[in-house]
Amino acid sequence: MAGGQTLGTSFTRATVSSTVSAGGLRVLIPFSASATYGRVNADAPLFERFSLGGGPSPVLDRSLLSQAPRHAGVCPAETSVGTQALTYRVSATLPPLVWYFWGGSTTGPDDGFHAWHPRDWRRVERIG
Repeated sequence: MAGGQTLGTSFTRATVSSTVSAGGLRVLIPFSASATYGRVNADAPLFERFSLGGGPSPVLDRSLLSQAPRHAGVCPAETSVGTQALTYRVSATLPPLVWYFWGGSTTGPDDGFHAWHPRDWRRVERIG
């Protein structure tokens, strides 16, 4: 949970995450699944709302931007901003490759998650 003031307007933001994974000799295809949900008060300044996409900030350290989850190569441009955010990621590993399916959505304070970005499989080569 985080809170503070931006330009004289108070905000409170909370996020929760969960991850499940399986691997080892008895697992045919190692996998991982995770989800994150976040919410900020309805009158929070635009900068404090959740945003999906966009490049890294050239001014602020990444650790200071919990309202802007990053997923490399998934949302190259800012696509969605809202007071609530929900993201998920499911991945399967077949060395040396990792395939993953990622989705994210933002919405207003009393709306549902309707617009998901993107909805396709991505392939990432394992490094190291």
